[in-house]
Amino acid sequence: ARRWGSDGGVEFWTVPVVARGSESCAPANGICVVAVPPDPPADAECMLPRRRNPEFWRVAPLLPGNAAIFGVVADDVIGARITAGTLTAQVDARENLIGGVLPFPYEDGVRVDLIRRTVP
Repeated sequence: ARRWGSDGGVEFWTVPVVARGSESCAPANGICVVAVPPDPPADAECMLPRRRNPEFWRVAPLLPGNAAIFGVVADDVIGARITAGTLTAQVDARENLIGGVLPFPYEDGVRVDLIRRTVP
């Protein structure tokens, strides 16, 4: 496991995983991004080899008054704009990962727009 960073008291970790049914436990053929808030439970978003989309992330209610976004994004993604109702926040991405606590609580129907690096 590797600690990627933290925000608002939530730590974000990457954990290599092996798909269920694999013949051996190495090498890893998948990854989980684990969000660990100060109080349990933690949450994870995982990518296994059978998944075709290299981007996977989730918005989750990790803290009583704040949602969080965490996961893996493509090389050209530099952040995300997250909108819940009339509230909007922006979270930076680096090293193909995104992780951040949002200044508003989780609600269904959250919109996430990935921000991609513009090519000159």
